[in-house]
Amino acid sequence: SVSANVAQLRKRARVFSGRADFNPSAAGQLADVLYTQMRLPEPHATGRGASKTHGPTNENALTEIIENPSTPHNARMLCTTILEYRQWSNLESKFISAPWIKAAARDAQAAGSGGIARVRCTWNSTATATGRLSSCNPNLQAITKYKLDSSNTGARSGGRASGGAALAAAAMAAAGVGGASGLAAGPYGPQGSAEAAAVAGSADKINIRDVIAAPRGRVLISADYSQIELRVLAHLSGDRELCRLLNNTGAQGDVFRVIWASW
Repeated sequence: SVSANVAQLRKRARVFSGRADFNPSAAGQLADVLYTQMRLPEPHATGRGASKTHGPTNENALTEIIENPSTPHNARMLCTTILEYRQWSNLESKFISAPWIKAAARDAQAAGSGGIARVRCTWNSTATATGRLSSCNPNLQAITKYKLDSSNTGARSGGRASGGAALAAAAMAAAGVGGASGLAAGPYGPQGSAEAAAVAGSADKINIRDVIAAPRGRVLISADYSQIELRVLAHLSGDRELCRLLNNTGAQGDVFRVIWASW
């Protein structure tokens, strides 16, 4: 099961770290083990990894350590295990143990044979400090792109996978949906646990994003604003120069390039 994989990877991480109290979810502890206890050189940190108060422990940093031929065996295996652990624990916490999926499972069971409980996320217009739109239960803006090998937790792979209904079947089973009841992420998703289980049986790779699919006869679209903050600012302020720049760049243009070119 997913929970068993998480527990196994947690134990493995403690063995390779040499610390019985090691918490693989604690980035600070991981940095201490890698850069203080094991005395590894710190990889070059960029983006979010560079802003932390400890050594970098993001995916790029751990991958760099893994691919370094001079990295000791225990350090390489620890980093590999941590990356696997993050993927499986993310699957467990966000898509199996999450309250929204358990509620959907109950709805599917209440619908009876052939029933489908649609999962619709909540869009929040005032939940962020920046005013950006956010979503929750589930957060469709942060669906991981990792693929998981359901047949062997010792093998890690990144990127997108072709098989994916296995995730839905695993989530349904763990959440308590059985028989012919259905669970769909929606208005999208596999059309029932029986169908999902059939596909899952032939696919060892699990891609969380594959569980999000349009129902028959419908499509999903992805839309985003271009420089939305600047456009709102121009509208509210009425600044002529900013309005001119935005009008000149057009809907697909990059206003920042125009501003930089004018310096």
